[in-house]
Amino acid sequence: MSHIYYQPPDEAIQEDYGSDEGPANHGEGKDWDETELELCGAIRTNISSPCDLTGEVHPILSNWIPAPSTPSDDGPSDEVLIPELHQPLLLASRILEREALPWFSDFFIEDIFSPSYAGYLRPFVENDRQKDQDKTPLVIVRHHKARWATPAMRQYWCQLAAEKLRSEELTSRVRWSLDDSIVHTKRAYGYTPRYPHTPGEKHKIDLPDLIIEYDKLAKLRGEKGRTLTVLLMRPFARRLYDLRVMGGRGREEYCRTAFMAAVTMLHELAHVIYWQDFRAMNRRLYEPFYGGDLEMELGDSLIASIFGGWTPVLVNWTPGWHFNPTFQDGIAWCQCLNWDYHTKRPRYRAHYSIRVDYIAALFNSRSWQTRSAKGLVRPSTLQKACIRRTELDQRIADEGLHASAAISDFEEGEKCCKWRRPPATFFRVPAYADEVFSDDVISRVFHGLEHLGLLPPEPEAVDISMPWKYRES
Repeated sequence: MSHIYYQPPDEAIQEDYGSDEGPANHGEGKDWDETELELCGAIRTNISSPCDLTGEVHPILSNWIPAPSTPSDDGPSDEVLIPELHQPLLLASRILEREALPWFSDFFIEDIFSPSYAGYLRPFVENDRQKDQDKTPLVIVRHHKARWATPAMRQYWCQLAAEKLRSEELTSRVRWSLDDSIVHTKRAYGYTPRYPHTPGEKHKIDLPDLIIEYDKLAKLRGEKGRTLTVLLMRPFARRLYDLRVMGGRGREEYCRTAFMAAVTMLHELAHVIYWQDFRAMNRRLYEPFYGGDLEMELGDSLIASIFGGWTPVLVNWTPGWHFNPTFQDGIAWCQCLNWDYHTKRPRYRAHYSIRVDYIAALFNSRSWQTRSAKGLVRPSTLQKACIRRTELDQRIADEGLHASAAISDFEEGEKCCKWRRPPATFFRVPAYADEVFSDDVISRVFHGLEHLGLLPPEPEAVDISMPWKYRES
C-alpha cells in the first residue's frame, strides 16, 4: 500500500482524480450574504476603538528601513508612512510575547537541522525528491504538545524562545520595509525574500543559485545567518495614513486594516525564523510542515496557533485571489486543517465573519488590563464551533454572532480539480476515499518505526536532562 506523504508541485496545484475520486465532499457551499454580515457586526458598524496601545515594539519588529523616494513617487514618503504602523506593531508585539512563544519554541528547543532531529525521518516519501529534501527537515516537532512535557518544561521553552527572539544576533539580521509590488507579483500582503533585499529596489526571483551566492558572501563577512528584509505591502500604511487624515482613526475600517497589518507581520515572522538559518536550503525551497498541519505554510501555521485554529482572511465576493486594500467588505476567520482533527481535503472550507467589536478590543489598552491575553486574542464566540468538522456549524449561525460562508478550496475543470492555493504551498494528504491518516502516522515516524502495523507503544517517562528520544509531532 502506497502512502503519499509529500506531493510534487504539479500534483499539488492540479490533480486528476478520475471519475470516482475527488476532494472530500463534506457539506455544501455557501456564499457570503451582505445583510448577514451587517447584522452580525462585521461591516457598517458604529464601533470604534481608542487605539491607545502603548509600550515597546518588539526588537525583532522594530528595524524598519525606508525606501528612497523618487520624484515620480505619488503620496507620502516612507518616513511619513512607517510611523502609521505604530499601533499594528504594538499589537503584533503583544501577541508575539503572550501567545506565540510556544510555537516559536519548537524551533529553538533542538537544532532542527541536526541529522538526529526527528523531523528528518520520512519513511513515506516515495519520489525522486527525497535525496534533496533530506537536507532540510520535513516536519517541525511539536514538543510543547508532547504528553511528557511538564508545565515547567513548557515554561522553560517559552523563556528560551523569548530570549532567542530578542537576541541581538537575530534581531540585527531582520529588517522591514514597505513595498508596492508584492501585492501583484506575489499575490500577498507580505513577503520575505530569502536573500538580503535592498528596500526600494525591484526584488529578484528567489532562486537557489542566487540565494547560495548571497550566503557565500555573508559567510565570508563572518555573519551567522541570513540577513532578511521582510516586505509589507505599502497600501497598509497608506490606508492608515489616509484614514487618520480624514478623521477615521479608530473607526471600523482603520481597525480592520491595522489588525490585518499586525497579522501579516506575525505571519512573515514565522517564515523569517526558519529561513534566517543558512542551512534552510534545498533546491525547491520547500519549508517544513509544522507538527500535524496539513498545509505547508509556516505563516498560516503560526497564525492558526495564535487564534485557536483560525486565520484571518478577506471576505471575498469572487472566487480566487482578490485584493482590496481598504478591507471594506470585512474580514473572516478561515478554518485551518490539522492532522489532530482532519484527514481529508474538504471541498468547502468553513469561514466565519470577524466582528468589529472583537478587533476594536484588541486596540484598547483597557481590554488588555481586564482580560487574559488568550481570552482577548482567541475568538471566544467561536468556541462552540466544532473544529473537527470542515462543514459549517449550524450552532454558530443560530447564535447570530457570525456570518458564515463555505468557500470552495477547488476550482472544478473538465478532467481535474485545481486547488486554490499559491504555488509552492503543498498539501500533506491526497484526496482518497477509504484510507484514513491520523496523528498516529506521524507518531510512528518520530518513533522510528518503518512499518504501518501496530500502534507505537506509550512513551516512557523522560527526564528533562535526557536527550529528546521520545517525541510527539
